[in-house]
Amino acid sequence: LELVGREVGPAPVPWSWIVFGSEGRREQTFKTDQDNAIVYADPRNAEEARRALDWFALFTPRVRDALNGCGFPPCPAGYIAANPTWCKPLESWKHLFNGWIANPDARAVLHSLILFDFRPLRPGDPIAAELRAHLGAAIRRTPAFLGFLANQLVKNPPPLGFINRIVVENVG
Repeated sequence: LELVGREVGPAPVPWSWIVFGSEGRREQTFKTDQDNAIVYADPRNAEEARRALDWFALFTPRVRDALNGCGFPPCPAGYIAANPTWCKPLESWKHLFNGWIANPDARAVLHSLILFDFRPLRPGDPIAAELRAHLGAAIRRTPAFLGFLANQLVKNPPPLGFINRIVVENVG
């Protein structure tokens, strides 16, 4: 991120690189792909919004390609910051999350299961922290949403091994 940032120059707005999925949960294996997004500060006007879109359109594909060159291929489902769907201002993320929580259809629940475990690469990042706080408050306002998540989770059986015991690590 820093190397590509030096190439393209400073961003017109503050931003946060978030990761999710196995990387967000710190469960990556040797073979993993990119699962990331960008949350950026809400532009103050139309000109700043245009400059932000242009900057991220230049920045994100370069990061995607650099990570691919390091052995981290892009997410085959397109959950990467280079996909404009996953690179947006903070208020747009809040609106998106609110929609998924308020109308938890199958697609919304799938997106929630993938993205709600996000974490910023910079610990304590204020933009990501605000989004996390918003997410927590939105779920507390709509507790029925957790039932939809739970319903989806029980449809996926746990990893069972010999004699139907749950497969766990030997240590840790």
